[in-house]
Amino acid sequence: MLDQTLERRAATGDVAAFGVLVRQHQSALRGFLRRLTRGNHALADDLSQETFLEAHRKIAQFQGSGSFAGWLYAIAWSRFLMETRRRKLEPLDDADEGETVSPE
Repeated sequence: MLDQTLERRAATGDVAAFGVLVRQHQSALRGFLRRLTRGNHALADDLSQETFLEAHRKIAQFQGSGSFAGWLYAIAWSRFLMETRRRKLEPLDDADEGETVSPE
């Protein structure tokens, strides 16, 4: 099923459609967060879960003008920054910030 169809169904409250979206994107999102957390698997998994919970709460706000994966990554990045500030972790190296991360 296409992401766009799943996104529309999830936005109307279809939990199964959202579950499919989670399964399609969870591995790549965890990898992204593991790189951000410098290999801290537990923290990356926690942030991934928080990202999907927030996405579920806000799925109706997803406009569809960009990709669903990009929207998820923006949420994940925001969660990471909040956690970094909360824990006062070291900021990312300049070299890491310039890297382009593929959502898939």
